[in-house]
Amino acid sequence: MKRIKEIVVVLFVFAFVLCDSVSTNGMGGSIIIDNAIDGKMYTIYKMLDLESFDGDNYSYTISSSEWDEFFDSGDGRFYFDVNSNGGVAFVGDEQSMDLVAQRALAYAKSHESITKKSQRAVGGIVEFKDLDLGYYLVDSSVGVLCGSC
Repeated sequence: MKRIKEIVVVLFVFAFVLCDSVSTNGMGGSIIIDNAIDGKMYTIYKMLDLESFDGDNYSYTISSSEWDEFFDSGDGRFYFDVNSNGGVAFVGDEQSMDLVAQRALAYAKSHESITKKSQRAVGGIVEFKDLDLGYYLVDSSVGVLCGSC
């Protein structure tokens, strides 16, 4: 499950140009994008809920039924295992993380019912506050994909 923690970092930094400073504040609750381009739109999509964690062990479930198709019969089935209790585990390798991010973002954009939050950058910063813990995809109107930072 330690691997899941690493994957969270990759999923936070999907598609924005200056990915040198994306952070969460400790236990979660906010996503802060520093060095954002003023006036550009940044959007987050919640993909997975964090159900529980203990040290390096994390338990995730799909955040909403709108994601079911992605995990059950879409591209997500190649990279994630969903057990009979709804628990989600990443089963891909490090080389596939960027591809997973691209495909998940494409899926989110093609399904308008998926909940998202958007903000314009002001003063080089974008902050999404009061977020539940989980996996979030980060996209921007800049249009450049960053898979790891």
